[in-house]
Amino acid sequence: MSTADLHRNVGTALSPAQRGIWFTEQLGAADGTFHVPVALRIAGPLLLESLRHAVEELVRHHDALRVRLRTVAGEPFQSVLDHATVPFAVRNAPSEEIARQLLSAEAKLPFDLQIEAPLRVLVIHLAPDQHYVLLTAHHLVLDGWSVDVLLDDMVTLYCAHAEGRTAVLCRRRPETDPLPADWN
Repeated sequence: MSTADLHRNVGTALSPAQRGIWFTEQLGAADGTFHVPVALRIAGPLLLESLRHAVEELVRHHDALRVRLRTVAGEPFQSVLDHATVPFAVRNAPSEEIARQLLSAEAKLPFDLQIEAPLRVLVIHLAPDQHYVLLTAHHLVLDGWSVDVLLDDMVTLYCAHAEGRTAVLCRRRPETDPLPADWN
């Protein structure tokens, strides 16, 4: 099979950094070590419809959030899907302690990147005006630098939807361009 045929049929090879993470996970490190959890504490009303919309648009905009992995002859490859659905769960917590337990458990849940998105969202309601929003991404597609880009875009998309206007994501700086599917 030629390289062009391989890319067309199974995707592109992982970057060296991604390959190292993938290899380590194959050795049994599926305990959340390579997850990037970002918990936001929201004081005030939270518009779930606007948050869902923001997440959907975030995934549509950033290729990295639509990546799936395949293994062919023991080698990992990634492909970017045209569309991906991100798990979006909403839970109630009677106390801060229970909320923190839920956040911790969710952040450690394994990903199966062959069949599911590399991002999950958990919303925890503590009270009508107290919430947590947990974004858990796999480190294969998100690193420390890209967390800021992701959060900036999510806030922009959320606010625009909540205000009934169309969001415009800034493209004046390279760091706000869509997140690439691979990184070194």
